[in-house]
Amino acid sequence: MKNFQNLKNERETVANIRDSKAKEVEILNKYLWDIDKKIQGIKDNEIFFSKIQEALEIGWASNDDEKNHWLKLLTEARNGNEGSLILLRAEFKYNESFKKETGAFKND
Repeated sequence: MKNFQNLKNERETVANIRDSKAKEVEILNKYLWDIDKKIQGIKDNEIFFSKIQEALEIGWASNDDEKNHWLKLLTEARNGNEGSLILLRAEFKYNESFKKETGAFKND
């Protein structure tokens, strides 16, 4: 009977370890998912930034001042300025001319 009780105790210990590891795995999986989401966001932003830069290089802006304005915002957004990214998205995401000329946002 002692052997039986020892096995039950050992099984309970292993089950507890498994359960605690499962929680750790769940936390790590969520963390990995968050990182993957951030990586995808960076990739998506870089595609967006490239489209803006290409459009500006081929003369999309009406003059040099406007081009410099957008290039400044573009540089700031690439450097992590959330406000500049929001301004760029607000301007370019709904600009039909930009969308038509660059093919950007065709899936939105």
